Order: sequence, then C-alpha cells, then structure tokens
Amino acid sequence: AAACSINTGGVGQMQDGAPISGNIGRNMDQVTFTVLSARGWQCSGTTKADFDLTTVATRSIPLSCSDGAKGNGIVALNQYSNQATMTFALDDGREGSVAFGSM
Repeated sequence: AAACSINTGGVGQMQDGAPISGNIGRNMDQVTFTVLSARGWQCSGTTKADFDLTTVATRSIPLSCSDGAKGNGIVALNQYSNQATMTFALDDGREGSVAFGSM
C-alpha cells in the first residue's frame, strides 16, 4: 500500500539550456508531475497512479502552466533504476526534460 503522500524531486533543463527542477507528488491514487523554472513559471499535470511497473512504463500527461501555456509531457518510469524522466513540449515552443530520483 502506498503512503498517504510521497514527493520525489528532480532536475533537468530546457531546450535552450536553462535549468529547471521538478517534483513528483503522489497522493493516494493520483500522481502529479510539476516542472519549475527559475524564470518564474511552472507547469503541472496529474494522472492516475496505475502505472504497470513490471519493466518500463510510459504515459502521456497533459500539462497546464502558470503563464497560460499548455502542453504535453511523456513520462517514462523504470522500476529497475527507480527513476522517472519526463520530456515535455509546450504550445509556445518551449521544450525540456526532467530526470527524477528514486521513486
């Protein structure tokens, strides 16, 4: 059984090289992926916590951003390395990826 709430941090960068950070928050059967920029914006999306973790799972997650942008993130979970990565693209052309530590 999952704990009430689990948070996992991550780091990454935008397509232009700007650093970003991220967070995965798990609460009951929901997982929220958040990307944070030092430039002041953040994007997040939530999905059900029903990943098949037998090998590697991928999931597409719609993202909404604090500055009005929308986009899509592709999350890949790897049970064996206890890591997740999210690559994302926003409708204003911004792209980036975040690698998250142990799940």
